[in-house]
Amino acid sequence: MNKLCLALSLLFMCASALPQNYSDKAASQPPIPVSRLVFSAPERTSLGATGTIMKADYGCADDGSVLLQIADAPQVMDMSLHALKGPLDDIRFSPPHLPGYSSIASWPVAYFSDSQEVAILEQAPIAQSQLEAERTPQTWAWLALLYDRKGTFEHAVPIPSDIEPVALGIYGSGDLLLVATNKTTKAADLVVLSP
Repeated sequence: MNKLCLALSLLFMCASALPQNYSDKAASQPPIPVSRLVFSAPERTSLGATGTIMKADYGCADDGSVLLQIADAPQVMDMSLHALKGPLDDIRFSPPHLPGYSSIASWPVAYFSDSQEVAILEQAPIAQSQLEAERTPQTWAWLALLYDRKGTFEHAVPIPSDIEPVALGIYGSGDLLLVATNKTTKAADLVVLSP
């Protein structure tokens, strides 16, 4: 009987602690705006051909473009970054030929876009003479490739060899921010590079 009385008294105490007038609280808050999304019918893009492969790592740019990695054919599997804006507007960020490096395999590890530039994180084989290639294994270097928003290559930023970059970003100043692993300590690092 004591337990029943205790339970009832706790129930009444909790009920009395609840606010009594809900209408005052609701009236003081601004109304929530109602939005309606309307989706148009899907449209084929210039890249929608049979055999085109798209990687599911996509992003949106501030101008409404969708950034995605696309391979033109399964036989080649060279992924390159594209910016699609509408069914006909396709900008391709093709890897350049850089002195001191063999051809850059087009398989972006990460990318970042702001209103002025696109940065792509790539691994590139360091060029070797035929004699060096026979004696030593191929060595690779990390590069940040910078493009304008129209797909024109601007320049490459070599990344220090003591880190393993995972992601990158661009500050408004043009400096690059890298999220990386320190190869020596195996700790996570944030690295800022000035191009």
